Amino acid sequence: DAIMAGWEFQDALAIGDLATWLVDCGLSMWDKAGMSASAEIRVPLVDNDFLDHVLNVPSAIRAPHPGRKSLLRQVFASELPDYILHMRKRGFQVPVAQWLRGELSSTFEELTVALPSTLVSRASVDKLWTDFRARRSDNALKLWVLGCLSGWADAQGIDLSSV
Repeated sequence: DAIMAGWEFQDALAIGDLATWLVDCGLSMWDKAGMSASAEIRVPLVDNDFLDHVLNVPSAIRAPHPGRKSLLRQVFASELPDYILHMRKRGFQVPVAQWLRGELSSTFEELTVALPSTLVSRASVDKLWTDFRARRSDNALKLWVLGCLSGWADAQGIDLSSV
C-alpha cells in the first residue's frame, strides 16, 4: 500500500497529522489563544528543519513508545523539573465548566431557559443545571451548546419555537 512511500506506518500517521489536523485546526487554535492573551506563542516542534532532522532518526530510537515522547524527555531530562518530564499529555481544553460556574452562569442559564419546550424540555434543562451545579454530572458542554444555540438564534432573529 502506498500510504507514503518509504515511510513506516507510524511516521505516515504523524506526517498525516502534521499535514491535516495541525494545519487546519491545532495551529490556528494556538494562534488565537496567544492573540487573545496578547502573548507570542511559538510552536518549535513544527519547524521544518527540525522535522526534517527528526524524521530521519529511526522510529525505534525516536519513538520506541509512541505517544510518550521518550527521546524528547531524554534530551531535556537535565533541563526540566521532574513534574514536567512526567506530566501526562493533554490537549488544550477550553474552561467551559469554570466559565459556567463563574461569570457566564446567569447569562447561560437565561439563554438555556429561553429555549422553547418544542425543542428541549424545561425539566431537562433544569436537571442539566442542577446536576452541573451539584457536580453530579459534567454537563458543561451540553449547557454551552444549548446556550450558544439560543444566543445564535436570538442574534439571527430566528424563532426556534417554529422549528
